Amino acid sequence: MVVRIGPYIKKMKQITLGHIYLYEHVCFRFSGLQGYEDDLVRRRDVFGSNVIPPKPPKSFLELVWEALQDVTLIILELAAVISLVLSFYKPPAEEGHGKAP
Repeated sequence: MVVRIGPYIKKMKQITLGHIYLYEHVCFRFSGLQGYEDDLVRRRDVFGSNVIPPKPPKSFLELVWEALQDVTLIILELAAVISLVLSFYKPPAEEGHGKAP
């Protein structure tokens, strides 16, 4: 059995060169607006600048509020409040315990 690779390699080179030609042709055709400066200025005046405005940054209090909405942090806050309340609680002294007669 004889394997003839030559025709396949030739065909692959043709396909590859075709893709390169197509890529160069498309990139050359669609490289942006081609025009005069006054035409570009008129387009910018009519349609506006092609820029996305940046979002305003969040304030520190907004960031803290978002952080406080986390479930884990809510559980920790609840545990801290319970611990604080229990730290002020003093059980009543029972008779006969702790005082000498």
